Amino acid sequence: MPGGISFIRGKVRDLFELEDDIVIVTTDRISAFDRMLTTIPCKGEVLNRMSVYWFDHTDDIIPNHVFKQITPRTVLVKNVRPACRVNREEFPHRICMEGLQAILPIGGENFSLKSS
Repeated sequence: MPGGISFIRGKVRDLFELEDDIVIVTTDRISAFDRMLTTIPCKGEVLNRMSVYWFDHTDDIIPNHVFKQITPRTVLVKNVRPACRVNREEFPHRICMEGLQAILPIGGENFSLKSS
C-alpha cells in the first residue's frame, strides 16, 4: 500500500501496519470453523472495549502493547516483535485444559472443564 502502510484482514480484526505502530479495527464479523458467517451489530465495539479494559487493568502487572483507544472499535498499539517464536496455530478456548483444576483454588463454585 502507498505510504508504507500494509493491510491485514483477519477473521474478526483488520490491521493497518505502520512503521512503528499498528491500528487494529475490531469488526462485527463472526466466523465459526474458519468460515465467515455474518455480522453481529456492535460486536466489534464490545470486543474492543473488553480488550482495552483488561489491558488497562493489568498494565501494572505486565506491560502491554496498547497505546490508546481511538474509537470504540479501534485501538492504536506498538508494533512489537515477539521475544520468542511461538507456534501460530489457533487453539480455541473450548479445548479441554487438563490439569487446570490442580492450580485452581479449592472451594467456591464448581466449574466443569469438559470439551465441547
